[in-house]
Amino acid sequence: MCFQSKKLTLEVWQKVLNMKRYFFLHAFILLLAAISATVKAQQSEDFSSATTIRSTFLMHIVNYSRYDKDNTQSSAIPFCFLEQQSTTYYQTIFDKGLSRSTLHPIEIVQVVDADDALNKQCRYLFVDEQSETDLFISQMPQLNKTMVTIGETRNFIKSGGLMSLVEQVDKIKIVISKDVYETSPVKFSALLLKHANFTG
Repeated sequence: MCFQSKKLTLEVWQKVLNMKRYFFLHAFILLLAAISATVKAQQSEDFSSATTIRSTFLMHIVNYSRYDKDNTQSSAIPFCFLEQQSTTYYQTIFDKGLSRSTLHPIEIVQVVDADDALNKQCRYLFVDEQSETDLFISQMPQLNKTMVTIGETRNFIKSGGLMSLVEQVDKIKIVISKDVYETSPVKFSALLLKHANFTG
Protein backbone atom coordinates (compact mmCIF):
# COMPACT_ATOMS: atom_id res chain seq x y z
CA MET A 1 0.00 0.00 0.00
CA CYS A 2 2.88 2.34 0.90
CA PHE A 3 4.62 1.52 -2.39
CA GLN A 4 1.47 2.34 -4.35
CA SER A 5 1.14 5.63 -2.47
CA LYS A 6 4.73 6.62 -3.33
CA LYS A 7 4.17 5.64 -6.95
CA LEU A 8 1.04 7.77 -7.06
CA THR A 9 2.90 10.72 -5.53
CA LEU A 10 5.65 10.45 -8.15
CA GLU A 11 3.07 10.32 -10.92
CA VAL A 12 1.38 13.44 -9.54
CA TRP A 13 4.68 15.33 -9.39
CA GLN A 14 5.53 14.23 -12.94
CA LYS A 15 2.21 15.60 -14.15
CA VAL A 16 2.87 18.88 -12.33
CA LEU A 17 6.32 19.19 -13.94
CA ASN A 18 4.89 18.43 -17.38
CA MET A 19 2.24 21.11 -16.88
CA LYS A 20 4.93 23.61 -15.87
CA ARG A 21 7.01 22.79 -18.94
CA TYR A 22 3.94 23.14 -21.15
CA PHE A 23 3.10 26.50 -19.59
CA PHE A 24 6.67 27.87 -19.86
CA LEU A 25 7.05 26.88 -23.52
CA HIS A 26 3.73 28.35 -24.58
CA ALA A 27 4.38 31.48 -22.53
CA PHE A 28 7.68 31.84 -24.37
CA ILE A 29 6.03 31.33 -27.76
CA LEU A 30 3.55 34.09 -26.94
CA LEU A 31 6.45 36.28 -25.89
CA LEU A 32 8.27 35.42 -29.11
CA ALA A 33 5.27 36.44 -31.18
CA ALA A 34 4.73 39.65 -29.22
CA ILE A 35 8.35 40.76 -29.46
CA SER A 36 8.73 39.69 -33.09
CA ALA A 37 5.79 41.91 -34.03
CA THR A 38 7.82 44.97 -33.00
CA VAL A 39 11.24 43.92 -34.29
CA LYS A 40 10.98 45.97 -37.51
CA ALA A 41 10.67 49.30 -35.70
CA GLN A 42 14.30 50.51 -35.68
CA GLN A 43 17.70 48.90 -36.24
CA SER A 44 18.84 49.56 -32.68
CA GLU A 45 15.59 48.14 -31.36
CA ASP A 46 15.94 45.19 -33.75
CA PHE A 47 19.22 44.17 -32.13
CA SER A 48 17.85 44.62 -28.62
CA SER A 49 14.72 42.59 -29.38
CA ALA A 50 16.64 39.77 -31.05
CA THR A 51 19.04 39.65 -28.11
CA THR A 52 16.18 39.52 -25.61
CA ILE A 53 14.40 36.76 -27.52
CA ARG A 54 17.54 34.65 -27.80
CA SER A 55 18.46 35.24 -24.16
CA THR A 56 14.98 34.26 -23.00
CA PHE A 57 14.91 31.10 -25.06
CA LEU A 58 18.41 30.09 -23.98
CA MET A 59 17.16 29.80 -20.42
CA HIS A 60 14.04 27.89 -21.48
CA ILE A 61 16.11 25.26 -23.30
CA VAL A 62 17.05 23.88 -19.88
CA ASN A 63 13.37 23.29 -19.11
CA TYR A 64 12.79 21.25 -22.25
CA SER A 65 15.84 19.02 -22.39
CA ARG A 66 17.20 16.06 -20.47
CA TYR A 67 20.40 14.05 -20.56
CA ASP A 68 20.21 10.30 -21.13
CA LYS A 69 22.54 9.46 -18.23
CA ASP A 70 21.43 12.10 -15.75
CA ASN A 71 17.75 12.85 -15.17
CA THR A 72 18.04 13.86 -11.51
CA GLN A 73 20.86 16.38 -11.34
CA SER A 74 20.51 18.29 -8.07
CA SER A 75 23.46 20.71 -8.32
CA ALA A 76 23.40 23.86 -10.43
CA ILE A 77 23.73 23.19 -14.16
CA PRO A 78 26.61 25.10 -15.83
CA PHE A 79 25.23 27.19 -18.71
CA CYS A 80 28.25 28.70 -20.45
CA PHE A 81 28.74 31.66 -22.76
CA LEU A 82 31.54 32.10 -25.28
CA GLU A 83 31.36 35.70 -26.51
CA GLN A 84 34.52 37.16 -28.03
CA GLN A 85 33.74 40.83 -28.63
CA SER A 86 31.19 41.53 -25.90
CA THR A 87 29.15 39.94 -23.12
CA THR A 88 25.80 40.92 -24.65
CA TYR A 89 23.83 37.74 -23.89
CA TYR A 90 25.60 36.99 -20.64
CA GLN A 91 24.82 40.50 -19.40
CA THR A 92 21.23 40.52 -20.69
CA ILE A 93 20.42 37.36 -18.73
CA PHE A 94 21.77 38.94 -15.53
CA ASP A 95 20.16 42.34 -16.07
CA LYS A 96 16.71 40.88 -16.77
CA GLY A 97 16.93 38.07 -14.22
CA LEU A 98 16.19 35.47 -16.90
CA SER A 99 18.01 32.66 -15.10
CA ARG A 100 15.13 32.53 -12.61
CA SER A 101 12.84 31.16 -15.35
CA THR A 102 14.40 27.68 -15.27
CA LEU A 103 12.91 24.69 -13.44
CA HIS A 104 16.41 23.56 -12.44
CA PRO A 105 19.03 25.77 -10.74
CA ILE A 106 21.66 26.93 -13.24
CA GLU A 107 25.04 28.62 -12.97
CA ILE A 108 25.84 31.24 -15.62
CA VAL A 109 29.48 30.85 -16.63
CA GLN A 110 31.75 32.74 -19.01
CA VAL A 111 34.35 30.76 -20.96
CA VAL A 112 37.16 31.86 -23.27
CA ASP A 113 37.37 28.88 -25.63
CA ALA A 114 36.30 25.27 -26.21
CA ASP A 115 38.91 23.85 -23.84
CA ASP A 116 37.69 26.15 -21.09
CA ALA A 117 34.10 24.95 -21.69
CA LEU A 118 35.24 21.32 -21.39
CA ASN A 119 37.24 22.01 -18.23
CA LYS A 120 34.28 23.76 -16.61
CA GLN A 121 32.01 20.84 -17.57
CA CYS A 122 29.45 23.02 -19.32
CA ARG A 123 26.11 21.36 -20.05
CA TYR A 124 24.95 24.17 -22.35
CA LEU A 125 27.24 26.38 -24.41
CA PHE A 126 26.14 29.48 -26.31
CA VAL A 127 28.59 30.67 -28.98
CA ASP A 128 28.35 34.07 -30.64
CA GLU A 129 29.17 34.56 -34.32
CA GLN A 130 32.61 36.05 -33.66
CA SER A 131 33.64 32.93 -31.75
CA GLU A 132 32.99 30.56 -34.68
CA THR A 133 36.69 30.27 -35.48
CA ASP A 134 38.30 27.42 -37.41
CA LEU A 135 39.87 26.16 -34.18
CA PHE A 136 36.55 26.16 -32.34
CA ILE A 137 34.76 24.42 -35.23
CA SER A 138 37.42 21.69 -35.23
CA GLN A 139 36.57 21.00 -31.56
CA MET A 140 32.79 20.95 -32.08
CA PRO A 141 32.48 17.13 -32.35
CA GLN A 142 34.11 16.73 -28.95
CA LEU A 143 31.88 19.40 -27.39
CA ASN A 144 28.70 17.80 -28.76
CA LYS A 145 29.48 14.59 -26.86
CA THR A 146 28.82 16.21 -23.47
CA MET A 147 26.91 19.45 -23.99
CA VAL A 148 24.27 21.32 -25.98
CA THR A 149 26.06 23.66 -28.40
CA ILE A 150 23.99 26.69 -29.41
CA GLY A 151 24.84 29.35 -31.98
CA GLU A 152 23.16 32.35 -33.61
CA THR A 153 23.84 31.70 -37.31
CA ARG A 154 23.05 29.04 -39.92
CA ASN A 155 26.78 28.64 -40.43
CA PHE A 156 26.99 27.34 -36.86
CA ILE A 157 24.76 24.41 -37.84
CA LYS A 158 26.68 23.81 -41.08
CA SER A 159 29.89 23.77 -39.04
CA GLY A 160 28.65 20.98 -36.76
CA GLY A 161 26.69 22.75 -34.00
CA LEU A 162 23.59 21.16 -32.47
CA MET A 163 21.23 24.15 -32.36
CA SER A 164 21.08 27.73 -33.59
CA LEU A 165 18.69 30.62 -32.97
CA VAL A 166 18.70 32.31 -36.36
CA GLU A 167 17.30 35.79 -36.96
CA GLN A 168 15.11 36.00 -40.08
CA VAL A 169 13.62 39.40 -40.91
CA ASP A 170 11.01 39.68 -38.16
CA LYS A 171 11.48 36.51 -36.11
CA ILE A 172 13.93 34.08 -34.54
CA LYS A 173 13.94 30.53 -35.94
CA ILE A 174 14.99 27.51 -33.91
CA VAL A 175 17.22 25.36 -36.14
CA ILE A 176 18.46 21.93 -35.05
CA SER A 177 20.96 19.70 -36.83
CA LYS A 178 19.25 16.34 -37.29
CA ASP A 179 22.56 14.49 -37.65
CA VAL A 180 24.09 15.98 -34.48
CA TYR A 181 20.87 15.56 -32.51
CA GLU A 182 20.69 11.83 -33.30
CA THR A 183 24.03 11.23 -31.55
CA SER A 184 23.65 13.86 -28.82
CA PRO A 185 23.39 12.80 -25.14
CA VAL A 186 20.54 15.29 -24.70
CA LYS A 187 16.95 14.90 -25.83
CA PHE A 188 14.50 17.77 -26.27
CA SER A 189 10.83 17.64 -25.37
CA ALA A 190 8.18 17.10 -28.05
CA LEU A 191 6.89 20.63 -27.44
CA LEU A 192 10.27 22.17 -28.29
CA LEU A 193 10.82 19.92 -31.31
CA LYS A 194 7.39 20.88 -32.64
CA HIS A 195 8.56 24.48 -33.07
CA ALA A 196 12.01 23.67 -34.44
CA ASN A 197 13.31 23.47 -37.99
CA PHE A 198 15.55 20.48 -38.75
CA THR A 199 18.45 20.50 -41.17
CA GLY A 200 21.19 18.07 -42.15
